[in-house]
Amino acid sequence: MNVEGYEIHMGRTVALEPADAPFRLRPLRLPEEPGSWHRDGAMSADGKVWGTYLHDVFHNDALRREWLNELRADKGLAPLLEATRFGELRKQAFDRLAEHVRKHLDVGNIYRMMEG
Repeated sequence: MNVEGYEIHMGRTVALEPADAPFRLRPLRLPEEPGSWHRDGAMSADGKVWGTYLHDVFHNDALRREWLNELRADKGLAPLLEATRFGELRKQAFDRLAEHVRKHLDVGNIYRMMEG
């Protein structure tokens, strides 16, 4: 499954115990070829606990739904079929904010002030 996110980190991570790396990451600016990918993250032996340097991983609707449904299955609950479309909701919220700012501020004047 392909997901999107971003990485921010410095330094090196050293595991105290061997751990599987559940993710393969490729920066979008790099081509789709084997040398562009690197392994990321760590996962417990039972697959129930994992971590990654990838931020916003749960903003990916399909991944979040699959992960939650695995947890639901472990509890004997039926899977949920419809996912909240987080990306769409987020875009709508930013569009409302932008419209409010344009309505109440002189954005052209702000741009002129920024240019010097």
